[in-house]
Amino acid sequence: MSTRCRKVEAFRPPLHFAPVSTVCPLGAWLTLKLVRRMKHTYPRAIRLVETGMINLDDLISHHVPLDEVAAAFASNVAYEQGILKIVVNV
Repeated sequence: MSTRCRKVEAFRPPLHFAPVSTVCPLGAWLTLKLVRRMKHTYPRAIRLVETGMINLDDLISHHVPLDEVAAAFASNVAYEQGILKIVVNV
């Protein structure tokens, strides 16, 4: 029997997540390696907004109070027409 783990299900981008289950022989180790490709993303994005190169008003389609966040997320997940980005006002 092989000592390597066998992947049964995997992540399917962009919005569909499936659990990752593996079948490993007794004594085998499972190593997960993750990659985040967002190095320096936030400082760059903040600079673009501060300098006026990106207008956030054009990107935000809805503002909702905190007590309506569940309905807002449901609308977003359902891809309701007209929803681009939702800001939750706290």
